[in-house]
Amino acid sequence: MHGAKPSDGHFTGAADVSGQFVLESSIERVAWTPTVATAGAVPRLEVLTRHVGDGAPLSVEVSDLSGRPLWRASDALAGGRFHCDVPLPATMDPSVTAVVAMVRLPRHALDGSALLAIEPPVRLTGATWGRQEAHRGDRVSLVAGLRDAAEGSAVAVQVYRQGADGIDEALGEPLPALVVGQRVEAEWTVPDDVRPAPGTGAPAPAAVYYRLRFERPPESAPSMLLYVADAPAPA
Repeated sequence: MHGAKPSDGHFTGAADVSGQFVLESSIERVAWTPTVATAGAVPRLEVLTRHVGDGAPLSVEVSDLSGRPLWRASDALAGGRFHCDVPLPATMDPSVTAVVAMVRLPRHALDGSALLAIEPPVRLTGATWGRQEAHRGDRVSLVAGLRDAAEGSAVAVQVYRQGADGIDEALGEPLPALVVGQRVEAEWTVPDDVRPAPGTGAPAPAAVYYRLRFERPPESAPSMLLYVADAPAPA
């Protein structure tokens, strides 16, 4: 338990000099979810207190172990709790192996902290399709090369259609895959309803790409484009 100070409230109870007793305020828990993250991830920080009134001011500072600040916030407790999503810098120094969240409640002279382990992000060394062009109904292979990926770890491959207005559309459910030899391989069947995005000027082909979703965010960079002709596969 972290340092404590009497709360502002007084409650009638077993005798002290005034005939009242004082409840001790404390920070019961400061925790990250998950407990391991990568640069660019957005883990959640949770603070649980005891006998600290609603509206008590709170400050949070996240820094690396050298003391370099990465993120700050100020807020107030509600229901004895506080939680927030903390965006970690995508350009964090590769030498950083952990960050620490320091939580302070100045009105009650309380503080607490929690460490978050930082792992190197999985690097994408290449993401290609087995061909450059396809038709609806074709089965197309894809291969992505990785670095720093855990062998045998699960990966989801999400295919997107490129949108004319910059808003891309996910096509179907993610394909399950595993990391084997720092590679991910899968096959995707081009859906029958894939068409060029509105405003692209049919009969131009639809442009699709994929991203990899790892066990820990962030999602990978996009793959090379695959062009889908506005016609079914030839018989």
